[in-house]
Amino acid sequence: MKRTLLSTLTLSVLATFAHAGDAAKSKAAPAPVVAAASSAATAPISGIDTQFIDTSVRPQDDFFTYLNGKWLKSTEIPADKASWGTFMALRDDAQTHLRGIIEAAQKDTHKKQGTDVQKIGDLYASFMDEARLETLGVKPLAGELQRIRTLKDKKGVPSLVAHLSKIGVATPYGIRVGQDARASTKYATYVGQGGLGMPDRDYY
Repeated sequence: MKRTLLSTLTLSVLATFAHAGDAAKSKAAPAPVVAAASSAATAPISGIDTQFIDTSVRPQDDFFTYLNGKWLKSTEIPADKASWGTFMALRDDAQTHLRGIIEAAQKDTHKKQGTDVQKIGDLYASFMDEARLETLGVKPLAGELQRIRTLKDKKGVPSLVAHLSKIGVATPYGIRVGQDARASTKYATYVGQGGLGMPDRDYY
């Protein structure tokens, strides 16, 4: 279980310079005089959220707690989550907004054929039609299941894995192309072990 808060390199640099101190924890020198902005309208606006910084902790002693102290003390991990942070909150908010867009597309009675709104709405409607799904059963998958059943030997495995990967089915191993870890000016093919769909064995 952990709580995390997004902290940027910019914030790290600023905080380090602003709060640097000696190992003996001597008194900080007086802050330099900074000219006040001519008006609030012209004052620069920072994009760094400093509300969770715990100034009771010296950054050079424990930088993580300095940045996240108030977050750790005030934030409760949701009951359905193993961890919580700003990226997770952003993801949940985005999912809520996306669901609203998709449901609006489904309910739109004036959508034109061939448009993205029509395609999204129809796809979502078909996915949510549980009665039809129960009626169809595995019939729509008959062709794919037959392809697997007719596999005769290991020579046919690569083409089967390639086909299943192409249509989004998890396979025992995956193949990708990326920058070569040993020669950055080249690309290489990487083969990695697949899984059963869940993160690790503790989920089973």
